[in-house]
Amino acid sequence: MRIIVPIKQVPETKAVKMDENTGTIIRDGVESIINPLDLYAIELAIQLKEKYGGEIVTLTMGPPKAEEALREAVAMGIDTAFLVSDRVFAGSDTYATSYILSEAIRKQGKFDIIICGERATDGDTGQVGPGIAAFLDLPVLSYVNHFVDYKDNLCKVHRLVEEGNEILTTTLPALLTVVKEVCEPRLPTLRGKKRAKKLEIPVFSNEELKLDNAELGLKGSPTKVAKIFRPKVARACKKLTATDEKSLESSVAVMIEFMKRKMFIVRSSNTKNNMEQTSKKSSILKNLQTVCEQSSSVEKKPFNLMSNYKDIWILAEQFEGRILDISYELLTRAQDLATKRKTNINAMLFGNNIGDQEINKLILRGADKVVFTDAPELKFFLPETYYRCMIDLIERFKPEIILAGATSTGRTLMPYVAIKANAGLTADCTELDFENETGNLLQTRPAIGGNIMATIKTPEHRPQMATIRPKSTPKALPKNERKGEIIRITPPAKFLKTRVTRKDLIKTEDQIPLQNAEKVVVVGRGIKKAENLPLIKAFADKIGAAIGASRDVVDRGWLSYAHQVGLSGKTITPKLYIGIGVSGAIQHLAGMQTAEISIAVNSDPDAQIFKVADFGIVGDLFEVIPELTKQIRLFNDLMI
Repeated sequence: MRIIVPIKQVPETKAVKMDENTGTIIRDGVESIINPLDLYAIELAIQLKEKYGGEIVTLTMGPPKAEEALREAVAMGIDTAFLVSDRVFAGSDTYATSYILSEAIRKQGKFDIIICGERATDGDTGQVGPGIAAFLDLPVLSYVNHFVDYKDNLCKVHRLVEEGNEILTTTLPALLTVVKEVCEPRLPTLRGKKRAKKLEIPVFSNEELKLDNAELGLKGSPTKVAKIFRPKVARACKKLTATDEKSLESSVAVMIEFMKRKMFIVRSSNTKNNMEQTSKKSSILKNLQTVCEQSSSVEKKPFNLMSNYKDIWILAEQFEGRILDISYELLTRAQDLATKRKTNINAMLFGNNIGDQEINKLILRGADKVVFTDAPELKFFLPETYYRCMIDLIERFKPEIILAGATSTGRTLMPYVAIKANAGLTADCTELDFENETGNLLQTRPAIGGNIMATIKTPEHRPQMATIRPKSTPKALPKNERKGEIIRITPPAKFLKTRVTRKDLIKTEDQIPLQNAEKVVVVGRGIKKAENLPLIKAFADKIGAAIGASRDVVDRGWLSYAHQVGLSGKTITPKLYIGIGVSGAIQHLAGMQTAEISIAVNSDPDAQIFKVADFGIVGDLFEVIPELTKQIRLFNDLMI
């Protein structure tokens, strides 16, 4: 078995700086490490070699200093490595990066499998793995959390999806992207370090790759950074300090009364106005949901919009024939844009035997037209069948904008399609707008662990494509009087050929799915060790809350990746968020800041989490949580 492992050297996100002119990272003077998820890719490759034999080759693209990451990978057990480095590669977006890496891999000759980390911590886009697969025309299996076996040129894996674990098989060659549960990375050995130090690492510049300079770097990148800025998130936190038994009891009592009052307000508001609209009260969502109420008589400046492309499209998702909520959230985003552009909203849907009554829900919530591509092979998401059908719709209808959810489906399919359509893609957008001068879509997203916000545009490529985090936007409300068109398409057999087979789904047995929970208790590094989790779980069970975790907790293996809240995990919008021992890193705040009520318990009075909390207790969580559990009967009537 010949295995290729592309890795990336990333800066420590807390110390990162950005070049405001180019929107690229300033790496000089900043400590760099191997991208954490790439360590899991390296480990899986080594385990496969140990079991099946073969050779492992790693590569990275970057400046000469990136050679350090390659030597560390060799010290862990990689056989050979090479560096892809040239000044003309600088500033490449995910499209150009995928192109360069795919051509460098192609130069290495035949291989059986490519293994990538699911995403990198500096960009968090998750686009390069599927992008490489698209350029090399490989099947891609994303979010792999367990490699089952390999036999007769067929590998079997488990893939983490919202509903549980899919069991998939694929013929090789193929590309996998892996998440943390797939294995536990080993440390470099002394023998490995000695070997890595002596190993000659060749450098491939564009002189060897012979790629067109117009396709490389900033020049060859469909997406351009329009501006960068620091995110601002803040709430007026009522903060009490628990220093002794008396202040502890009184602080907890005040906190409970605060939650009782706030939850009463939230629930009363829900009853009066409709539960689906309550999240609009969040200051963050107010900005997202502001609709430009322009009169139709207002004269609009004409834009050069590549007139062959028109309308705003969403990628609607379904599971077992039911339209998923992310589809309705995307319609909310599309409505904001359509009002400003005065254009139609259309939806593309892939599946099998979905009735008009179910499809019509998209029309009632804002779609003017739904194009449903119907075939038994489309019942479940498989990247090869879906991408061909989606490319067909792009060629037929020429959408100006396509919005998709940042789900396991959207984050796999959209990068693949963007490569095949020669389009730009921006991941995990929090805000969408139009540029006044050009009419280009402005797509704002967090980067560098959420420490930076970047506004990105795609000035010369269509369609303009973006993914939106689930639960970051309220669902569009149905209007029973709305009418629209349903177009059913039967795809040709050649679109439905696939090297990937879906064998089964092991559904999640969690009683309270994290993203749908009204109450979420999130634990941070402050709990000190996994053995302290039962204390938190007992409290969460008392109030009927789901358990979430900060990135630090997941990185330490105390809870699984499925519990992670934040930029590189899940976005949640509960009515009540309680952060226990959570420091409040920007990347975590990006996933919870739209909670209706935010409570924090932390021993550090200056912890960032207090800046997005409505109420906080500064104190020892191992004293506060038992006292809170003891007094919990006081608000059980309201919370349970």
